[in-house]
Amino acid sequence: MKPARPLDDRLKCVAEQLIEGRQRQPCQLAHVDIGCDHGYLLAWLIATGNVDAGIAIENKTAPLQMAQRTLAGLNVQVRLANGLDGLATDEADSLSISGMGGRAICKILAAHPERLPPVVVLQPNDHLDLVRRWAYENGLPIIAETVVRGGRYQVMRFETQSDHRRDTAYDSLDLETAFLLGPCLLRHRPESAIKMWQQQHDHLAGLPKRTPASQHRLDALKSALNR
Repeated sequence: MKPARPLDDRLKCVAEQLIEGRQRQPCQLAHVDIGCDHGYLLAWLIATGNVDAGIAIENKTAPLQMAQRTLAGLNVQVRLANGLDGLATDEADSLSISGMGGRAICKILAAHPERLPPVVVLQPNDHLDLVRRWAYENGLPIIAETVVRGGRYQVMRFETQSDHRRDTAYDSLDLETAFLLGPCLLRHRPESAIKMWQQQHDHLAGLPKRTPASQHRLDALKSALNR
């Protein structure tokens, strides 16, 4: 087997959350990557022995063909499909969606929530609050959150077979603030999150005018930083 292309910081964080999540569950089935693009994540997971089989799903022909070239010779099925339409129930142990907008991710999850495997790792490019809210309202508990180096991206891990269907990560937190900033980050306050919040606070505070949404975020950031 040829060595896999090294992952960038963003996909490395996705891989780390997947590996940790799969170690917590009795995972023996495939990992599915929706919107797999070049297929680098699955290629790395297979090459490093962290998964034995994979399913790559793309809904566009050009990235599908790139994934086919990357994943040729590996134990990975490459499928042309729209999100979870391309996955059967109980076909995978873990799932990742990365590099998409939060609204698109919510649409994929909502289409077939019964097909979600035990471990779900998401890296939205925007509207993280919508993803957290959807998960909270649909019984998908959040287990961990990571800030990618530089603070541009965040990675979230959910587990459908956690001990509690009610999401205890939000206990004692203001829901709206937690949806915006992340319940695990608010609770554990890693240095990477504090640095990211400070950067976002300084940017919003320096704007000559703010929308109601940006003012709401600024207020949430102030609250988090002043704890």
